Amino acid sequence: MSIQDLQPWQTLIGSAVAILAIAVAYLNTSRTLAKTQNLEKYRRTRKLEALRAILPLALSEVCQYSEMVCQALVPLVTSCANRLLVHDGMTAPKLPLLPPDAIKSLSDFIEYADDVDVQLLVALVRKLQILQARLSGLVSKLADSTEVTQESWLESLVIDCSVLYALAAAAFEFSRGEKDDLPPAIAWDNVRSALRNMGLWPDELPGVHERIDQYEDSKAAIK
Repeated sequence: MSIQDLQPWQTLIGSAVAILAIAVAYLNTSRTLAKTQNLEKYRRTRKLEALRAILPLALSEVCQYSEMVCQALVPLVTSCANRLLVHDGMTAPKLPLLPPDAIKSLSDFIEYADDVDVQLLVALVRKLQILQARLSGLVSKLADSTEVTQESWLESLVIDCSVLYALAAAAFEFSRGEKDDLPPAIAWDNVRSALRNMGLWPDELPGVHERIDQYEDSKAAIK
């Protein structure tokens, strides 16, 4: 067969070669993508295992922070007269700082836990941010000796701390591998238990316990 005989087939041959090259390139790209996806899945799995291993430490730090804040707030609550705290002569309490590593550990776990319902931890981080903002406002307000603070507001802050403690405590069994799933939420009885764990009993903070009872009776949502 001469070259002239092949000329009518050149276009077809060229097209076939091009298609073959595309197919080879597609297969190579698919293999590369699959390998990359497997490596990413493996990396995320190992990262999640590492984060779960240190999750108990982060939760312990949150509980300790909640308890320390409560202990700083209790003298303010018990110093109220006629449901008011007069700032004149009052020194603002020194509030603890939450270790930033705890916040990062919790945030990272939420990011990497693809197959876990993390709404409990989302609520924990949200409550932590809200509490820190409210405490900052309280410290600023206490600096004004001409001001007063409602006892009910101070009690609300104690309840916020108790909710934060209860959220962290509810995640411990999962963090230690004793359960496969996080609980979706907490109940007011968990908040009451948190108060007891922090040594805050009804005889010391009757207003706080009464409000929790009222919230529970009215089926109020925990926010």
